[in-house]
Amino acid sequence: MAEELGTEYNSFIQPILEFRSGFDHVIRAESKKYRTNTQLPEDDAKYVKQNLEKALGHVYRAFFDTADWLSTELRSKYHETISKYSPDTISKAFPEYYTSHKAQFAEISIRISDCRRDKDVSNDDSILSEVTDYSEMLDKIINFYRALLDRLPALEEIYEKENKKSKRKTIVTIISLLLGLAGLVFGLIQLL
Repeated sequence: MAEELGTEYNSFIQPILEFRSGFDHVIRAESKKYRTNTQLPEDDAKYVKQNLEKALGHVYRAFFDTADWLSTELRSKYHETISKYSPDTISKAFPEYYTSHKAQFAEISIRISDCRRDKDVSNDDSILSEVTDYSEMLDKIINFYRALLDRLPALEEIYEKENKKSKRKTIVTIISLLLGLAGLVFGLIQLL
């Protein structure tokens, strides 16, 4: 999804490399297991376990690399899109932005920052919960972004109306100034 959101649709190679490295460890472990039809010697069993743990570490890193990229792209697109509109336009077309989305979005951004800071692929006790938490946060950001995209037609409609009003006010102001200036010039001519 992040590749689709990026402006140049570039592939993000790091997760692919992590998966490749992870699968390499799986192949090493499996090849050791299939070399013999008997029970693995203790050293071989340890080798298999270590390679499977390394494989899991690479898969976790692939997840975090992808999740980090996706969260960054989504948050950037969200802010880029919403910043085009005035607070008044947003309040009219997307009232839940100020009542809930903005605060929740900020909270999720802080939680993602904490998750990125605290992640530790070597900690077997917490890594799965970190992945689950991060995944849930990504789901929320995706839902916020979708809600914003759903409101774009209303945002654009109100923006266009406000833009037309603003142009009319500018034209009326310019005409008023020109008429006032013309009146002043006409008055000065009458005095001379």
